[in-house]
Amino acid sequence: PVPNLVQQRNASLSQVDRIIGARFVTTGLKPKGVVIMRGITGAYNISQYARSDFVNLTTVRITHEAVRVIRQVADPFLGEPNTATKRSALDQAIDAALGKMQEKGALRRYQYSITATTSQQILGEASVKLTLVPAFELVRINTVVSLAPE
Repeated sequence: PVPNLVQQRNASLSQVDRIIGARFVTTGLKPKGVVIMRGITGAYNISQYARSDFVNLTTVRITHEAVRVIRQVADPFLGEPNTATKRSALDQAIDAALGKMQEKGALRRYQYSITATTSQQILGEASVKLTLVPAFELVRINTVVSLAPE
């Protein structure tokens, strides 16, 4: 629900679908108040086979939150020695933070690796390669109805 928002006029569901199809965010009036009908982003699906992973706003938010969490837990390691021991401690901190996101239901699965080549170690750098499986948003429920003679 969007607090303090008043719906000026109602659109039919088919109108809302067409507006969303044109990449506009729409609102609707439900018993719980005015809600965003579908949180879409500027990314879009060209076809069933050529698509962006970031069409839904929830996916973008979960991804940004995971990056923010990693930056937050990695911050205490900045300025510390770039050793295997410190990278192992960083690994444990990242795993704990992403594990909490998974427990809260934001992530279904995650995988990451921390690397620091010799050149990166000289420069004082390390890389975190992250793969996320977010809790994808349920955006449509299809109802199949069949009629029987009796």
